[in-house]
Amino acid sequence: MADFDKIFESILHHEGRVFTDIKADRGGATKFGVTLATLQQLQPSATKEDVEDMDEDGAREIYLQLWDEARADRLEISEKAGAFYFDNYVNGGPQMANMTLQAAINHKLAAGDPTQWISVDGAIGNGTRETLTRVGGVSKLELKVQRRIRHDLQTLVFLIDTGLNQSRPDDL
Repeated sequence: MADFDKIFESILHHEGRVFTDIKADRGGATKFGVTLATLQQLQPSATKEDVEDMDEDGAREIYLQLWDEARADRLEISEKAGAFYFDNYVNGGPQMANMTLQAAINHKLAAGDPTQWISVDGAIGNGTRETLTRVGGVSKLELKVQRRIRHDLQTLVFLIDTGLNQSRPDDL
């Protein structure tokens, strides 16, 4: 089971405690790893100043809301896998985190037999939870592998859709 307090301390360690607003950073205004866009999802009228003025307790409350939404502590996965799942949930969105989890479950079920697979639809329901229990959970490594596969597939689709693959066919 994942432990919110440990994960929150890890977030602060990696994200830092200072306000930044770097134009080259897609996140824009950020403090404690909380971006303006994330804050506005939970508090629609939030401003850049609200991010800048946020204290550690405020950041904790934001992450706790996301934690409750993600339900990472209710999934039968290890603490490390839960932390990775929550990181995906925060940074990649609920659908990405959930699809990664479902793909990892399918890989454990029977990688070569899709008839046993659960739907990779991004919705964690009873079927996903029951199957996760049946396969004995998934590891952080299994989640990382599936996340990487999803990322690489998205990149490939982007290259094909934009025609970038025709500008340098020898590189692919």
